Amino acid sequence: MLLMGMAALTLSLVTFLTPFGWVFQLGLFVLATLMYTLLLKENLKKIFRTRTYLNDPENEFIGKKAIALTDINDLDGKIEFKGTQWPATSESLILRGDEVEIIHQESINLHVKPIKD
Repeated sequence: MLLMGMAALTLSLVTFLTPFGWVFQLGLFVLATLMYTLLLKENLKKIFRTRTYLNDPENEFIGKKAIALTDINDLDGKIEFKGTQWPATSESLILRGDEVEIIHQESINLHVKPIKD
């Protein structure tokens, strides 16, 4: 809808400056819509995806730092995040007290990776 609105504004500006018939206007509207779609599609996806990602409560953990309360391996472990203990797993061994970054959430289990200093 945003891109069609931009095309309509473009069309209104062109027809204000130079009056054309309705067939030409329709063609220009379609062309402008396609042009804006091709030029702005990826940028608009990034903008709207970022907003959705930030507002999604399930992504509250991703990218945040936590502390390992126990040794963490690919089977089990525990971290402290925002004053609460959470079950955690990691592809590499993380020692108790290490700082970790949360990379993925699966139910209440958080997948983490070590933060290298």
